[in-house]
Amino acid sequence: MPQSAVTELEARKQHVLQSRDEVGGGASDELVARRANDLHACILTNNAKHFKRLVSPSNRKWRFASCILLECDQPMITRRLESLMDLVLFEFSQSPQRSDGRVFLTIKNDRVIVQR
Repeated sequence: MPQSAVTELEARKQHVLQSRDEVGGGASDELVARRANDLHACILTNNAKHFKRLVSPSNRKWRFASCILLECDQPMITRRLESLMDLVLFEFSQSPQRSDGRVFLTIKNDRVIVQR
């Protein structure tokens, strides 16, 4: 994940944990998902291929982990996050009011998909 994306989240007063610090660099996607689940955290990743399968509305194994999948071009990641941050924060602010409090966002170059 580009440092600029982390900086944008922190500028919005979001607590950011990086997987390399939490579970070690090179940890398996499954270990990252487990740690996010334990922390009731959201995974922000551009590794959509693997995390779509692991942390999704249809996969009930990780009942407390949410996910933001960045499927946009690498140079656009920070700009897309900046422009969509209000939407992202709104969706997460509403999540405790739902029976399944997880949120899944897929951010693409030309659209955003929200799953609850």
